[in-house]
Amino acid sequence: MSNKRDLESLITKNSLIQHALVFGEGRFQNGILLLPAGQSWDRDEILRAVWPTIENANAVVPQHSRLVKPLVIIADPQRRFALSEKGTVRRQETHKLYAAEIEAAYDEIEAGTPSPSVDLPSIDDP
Repeated sequence: MSNKRDLESLITKNSLIQHALVFGEGRFQNGILLLPAGQSWDRDEILRAVWPTIENANAVVPQHSRLVKPLVIIADPQRRFALSEKGTVRRQETHKLYAAEIEAAYDEIEAGTPSPSVDLPSIDDP
């Protein structure tokens, strides 16, 4: 499985995530932009809660499609995804809305700058 929509589907099975958008075409590593369900959220709490879902998805996708923490971007509650009338993500428009965050995430990885520490659960944790 390497289709980005398949990966998005695996992640949105988590009830905390309303929409997901894989990005990184032409890059060394894919990332994902997550829009949590609800009106407001804490980035670290959402990342901790959804991390086991990401680990499960990583277990079934090819290595080049696996997600890493610095490239998991939690959407801003004030900047929702661009959606079609049918409620599907308008990929290019949403990507443009978050272009600065996506670039910053790749810059962070390339510079070797560690992202803020968030203790993430492991699927191996009880």
